[in-house]
Amino acid sequence: MSQVDNDCENTLHWACKGGHEGIIKCLVRHYGFDMNLSLLNEAAYRGPRDVVEFLVCMGANVSQVGPDRNYPLHCASKGGQLDTVKYLVLQCTVDINSRGAHGITPLMWAASMAQRDVFDFLMSVGANSSCVDIFGNSLLHYAFRGGSADMIQRIISQDMVDINIRGGIFRRTTLMDAARGGKLKILALLVNKGALTHLVDNKGRNILHIATTGGSMEMVKYILSKNLTDIKARDKDGKTAAMLANDCGFVRLNTFLVLRGSPEK
Repeated sequence: MSQVDNDCENTLHWACKGGHEGIIKCLVRHYGFDMNLSLLNEAAYRGPRDVVEFLVCMGANVSQVGPDRNYPLHCASKGGQLDTVKYLVLQCTVDINSRGAHGITPLMWAASMAQRDVFDFLMSVGANSSCVDIFGNSLLHYAFRGGSADMIQRIISQDMVDINIRGGIFRRTTLMDAARGGKLKILALLVNKGALTHLVDNKGRNILHIATTGGSMEMVKYILSKNLTDIKARDKDGKTAAMLANDCGFVRLNTFLVLRGSPEK
């Protein structure tokens, strides 16, 4: 019973992964595993709530950070376990805006995983939507990572975050992230909601430059068709969109941009 796998996880960890309450109770009562390992985080992420409650009753600490530097509330929010999130918040010993790995809050996790029910609940009990992580990424950046246009729409419509807030090592807006990722629907939504299209990142690259490095012909065509930025603009290294396409090995994209007027040199 004392054996662990290559990740140092024992039998109880695996029981928590499966959410098998009966097996967990048997293991704890007979073998007395340490309740302050990463067990509670695993159970919070996987569910169900009954397993989490049992572990807490057996001495697991809801306010203790796990080996991954996240709290149980972060894990439950990430996993979309609404009942568990409610239970943890009602313990009144959990900071709803607690910072986990990289300064991420439970609300950010809910947004990044498109967990709408958890997101709504956290907002209803006072979660701070203006927090940013250690890299400056906002709630809007995390919502983009979740890929939910509805989540992004809600954040923007309720003015939770400045639509043009910058984050990440390149200091990019969510509009720039959408351009890089080829997320045309989200980019169009952001533009329609007032996102500034002329901004550049810390490399001096506008959304056309960034879209080009992402390799999406559809995105590049859309940006040019809407005249969202200057096709002849150069970044801090003096490179145009056509030159960046060439650097990235996007031959068709390079040809298209040159024919549309982007300088090759």
